[in-house]
Amino acid sequence: MLTREYPNVAEDFLHAVKRNLITSLGVGLYSLTILKYPFKQRERWTWFIMWILPLIMIEDIIYGVSKGFGFEYFFGGLVALAALGLLISFRSFFPRKTN
Repeated sequence: MLTREYPNVAEDFLHAVKRNLITSLGVGLYSLTILKYPFKQRERWTWFIMWILPLIMIEDIIYGVSKGFGFEYFFGGLVALAALGLLISFRSFFPRKTN
């Protein structure tokens, strides 16, 4: 129906969805690369950078709640897992200083 009534809007929407998918894939590959190499080597900057992923998902939760999509619990679980993983790894990146 949208393609019949508003073909330009439908085309723009499909392009936006494709761009969003490509961006998400790029962020995912970038994150996996960070996790594979510098994160394993315990470079501190990677611990901070990896917090971007849960923060992005929090924005998705807020948007989903406002639109009533129903995926809030799924994204909430992903945010909790990501944050838990980062919090568990905190001491390996920031060991306590011994005198």
